[in-house]
Formats: sequence, C-alpha cells, structure tokens
Amino acid sequence: MLTLLNDRTYQVTVEKVENVKVGEQSRTIVTGWAVDKMRQTALPLAVAGTGMTVSRNTRVDLEKTYGLDPSDQAGFTIVIPQGVQNFDLMCQAPGTTMTRHINVQRLMSRFRMQYISTRVHRLMFYAAHLGNREAMKDLRDAVRRRVVGETDFYDSWIQRHETMTQQEAEPVIAAFSKTPLISVVTPVYNVDEVWLRKCVESMQNQWYTNWELCLADDHSPSAHVKPLLEELAASDSRIKIVFRDSNGRIAAATNSAIELATGDYVGFMDNDDELAPQALFEVVRALNDQPDTDFVYSDEDKINEQGKRFDPFFKPDYSPNLLLGHNYITHFVVVSRALLDKVGALRSEYDGSQDYDFVLRATEQAHHVHHIPQMLYHWRTLASSVAGDPRSKMYAYEAGRKAIEAALERRGIAGDVRMLDNLGTYKIDYADYTPTVAVVASSLSDAQVKQLREMTDYPSFTV
Repeated sequence: MLTLLNDRTYQVTVEKVENVKVGEQSRTIVTGWAVDKMRQTALPLAVAGTGMTVSRNTRVDLEKTYGLDPSDQAGFTIVIPQGVQNFDLMCQAPGTTMTRHINVQRLMSRFRMQYISTRVHRLMFYAAHLGNREAMKDLRDAVRRRVVGETDFYDSWIQRHETMTQQEAEPVIAAFSKTPLISVVTPVYNVDEVWLRKCVESMQNQWYTNWELCLADDHSPSAHVKPLLEELAASDSRIKIVFRDSNGRIAAATNSAIELATGDYVGFMDNDDELAPQALFEVVRALNDQPDTDFVYSDEDKINEQGKRFDPFFKPDYSPNLLLGHNYITHFVVVSRALLDKVGALRSEYDGSQDYDFVLRATEQAHHVHHIPQMLYHWRTLASSVAGDPRSKMYAYEAGRKAIEAALERRGIAGDVRMLDNLGTYKIDYADYTPTVAVVASSLSDAQVKQLREMTDYPSFTV
C-alpha cells in the first residue's frame, strides 16, 4: 500500500499494482481509492497517458470509515497498456488540480520491496516465536533468493516438503479407527463460475472421501449462480445446496450452510478458495492421533488467478494471547459438531470478522486445539478480495476489534482494544490484568538477571 497524497483534506492511496496478461497483450492494473475527507465524498480522478483508462467503484469500507454516501465511487482501477512507462494522476479538488507524476516500474518496485519487507518481518516474528531453526534457515534462503531475483523459493519449498502422494495415504486411511463424516460449509454470493468450480473440484479431489459440501446461496443477483449450483449438486450426491430468500451476508449464509451439515465435524471454506487434496486426510489423521481434539487449524497460503501459490503463512501452535492480537488461525478450521453446538454458530453483528469472533469463542470452550503445520488451504486473491486487497473491507477490522472486546467481557478481563496501523492487528491496554511472562534464555549470569529486573517495571515475570 502506498499513499500518494494524504493531508487533512485529501487522501489518495494505491493498494495494489499487478501485471495481467490478456491474450498476447500485458496490462498493468493499479487499484486504490481517493477521498475528500473534509467534504466526506469521493475525490474525482483523471489520468493522462496513451491508451489509459480509469474506472471508479463503490467501497463499503470507505463509506463506514469516512462517512461517504453509499453511491460515492471512492475506489479506482487504472488500466495501463503495455509499453506505457509514465502517466499523470490528476486529483480534481475544488478550485485546483493536484497532479502526481507516476513511473510505472518505480511504483511496482516500491510495492515489491514493501512486500518483501512485510514477509521478512512476519517470518522473523513467527520463527522467533517458535524458536524454529528450520524456519530461520528458510527465512535466510528466502531473503537471499529475493535479493538476487530468484522468486521461486516457495515453489522449491513445496517440492521439498509436500512429498506425500495419495497412494501413500490410502493405507493410512484404511487403518484409521475413526472415519468421521466431515461437513465443509461454504457461503456463496455472486461468485464467478470458474472460481466456484475450482472450489468444488478441490473438494472432489480430496484423498479422504467421507465428506459433504454444504453450499448456501445468499440470494445472489447474478443469473448464473442458481443453475450452476443445481448442476453441481446433481453431479455429486455429497454436495448439498440451499437458496436463501434474502441476502443476509456472510454469517447468515454460513449458518444456512451449517443447517445442511450432518457431519461429526464441520469445516469452513470460502466460495472462491481451494483446499489442498490432502487437507481432509490430515485433519482426520490428527483426530485419530489425538481423539480429544475438537478444534483443528492448518497453515495456509494464497493462490492467484493463474493458479500460482505464494505468500505462505507458517503459523505457530495455539497461543491464546497471540490470538487476542490478531486472527492468525483464519483457515483451514475444522471443529467438532459438539463444540459448534456448544458455542453457537456465526454471529451477524460481527460480519467481516465473523470467523474471528467464532474462533475466539470456540477456542475458549475447546477440549484440545490442534495445529497442523501444513499448507492445507489456498486463499484466492482477486481484485475485490481481502486476500489481495487488505483495505477492500475496512469494516472487517472494526468488527475484529469488537470481537476482542466481547472476548474480554466473557473472560472477565477489563481493557481497551485499539487497532494498530498494521491492519488486522490489535493492542489491548489492560486495566488490572498482569499475566505472568516467562523470559527464556540459554544462559544468563546473576548480574545479567539483576540488570534485566532493573530494566523493567513489569511486576509479574520469571526468568
């Protein structure tokens, strides 16, 4: 994300820059938003460059953040033809025109460096959190390859680590003492046919076959959705569908899908994402290894429109305090039906972060939370999705803050929750809560321990 203009009155932010191939021609797509904060309206834009176009779109998140009228088109998409290296972005404020000269390659380079920096810091945090030397080695390799321009480090990681085959899994499945029905629930709304088919195919490609897919259409206005769902359900008896009479948004639609579910365990998937073929196999293997497990989650990565996997998210094991800082669990989540019935389904008042609210409630009540350290979920990045555009749904982050507040209230902990600049992360300023902190060190002298105690006024820690 790059901010091109930001003062007390105006803000113009570029959120994404990508190259897209259309036939034999390449295009550079720049997406972002422009608002007049003082007048609470969209800021008009124009572009000057050969063959360029700019289109505007509405943004629900910006309506909520800046008080815009629902009809205001604050978002923008700029299409830059192949070969155009420079253009002028003109912001048409009342009485003046503010111009920003943009070099396309420089803009893309800044985004690439920002991406690398973000990934490196995230990997360092989790590697340190886990004390994982292998993760640190992978981090060093990733940085080295990025610096010298080798961008296939994750492809190499996949080849090294994802080596099990379906043939090798089959005797393991045959030996399972526990073979539960897994219900995967998916809300559907106006999804493109190609992505819904990819989603369903990822279920049909599962090594573990005792599953059902419950699809709930949230009153999609697009005419293709209903016949497509009916076709998919007719082609596979494991696919169930329901059509809602009105649009209730994601929590209500997911709950409609849950009502179709008859499995002993329920998993959650979005309508344009994919499960790895070994996903359900690994979940059921975990349930057999630890029978008291009633909440399972896995690592995840992203997948683009061309099927390229990237941006792996190597997660830590269950950490209640970390979960209060951000929803690192996200996907792929599978819970027992008993736990789901105990804590209740998704809540519409937390739409946008309904999964965060559910994860907080479910982990509070779970007997055992199990982490599968494998990339079992591929989160699709589309121009309109949160995966590709974190600011496309700003209201989701406010809902996340409210979910944490509700969790603190349930737990009897007083504190104020505030969002940080890194979207999706939060800080709790506790009132009277001083959890014990353990400082783990390989070796410290008595003098160093004394110095450590003198350097902090935090009352509750051990070395």
